[in-house]
Amino acid sequence: LSADKKACKYFDQGRGSCPFGGKCLYLHAFRDGTRAEPEPPRKQLSSEGNVRVGIHSCSVDSGKISQSFIPS
Repeated sequence: LSADKKACKYFDQGRGSCPFGGKCLYLHAFRDGTRAEPEPPRKQLSSEGNVRVGIHSCSVDSGKISQSFIPS
């Protein structure tokens, strides 16, 4: 299988969150086979007033929700 046909282990059929978002090389599809829309880049203002573009990521581990910002 080519990378774009192999399921992304981070996306996990919609149950997880991929840190690479729309830039991921692997398939982001739900259990029913429909493809997920790629997450658009989001902007974040740094403490210095600069705009950073990246992806917001949420994940659940052992019942705890964590959020992070991954610069692109």
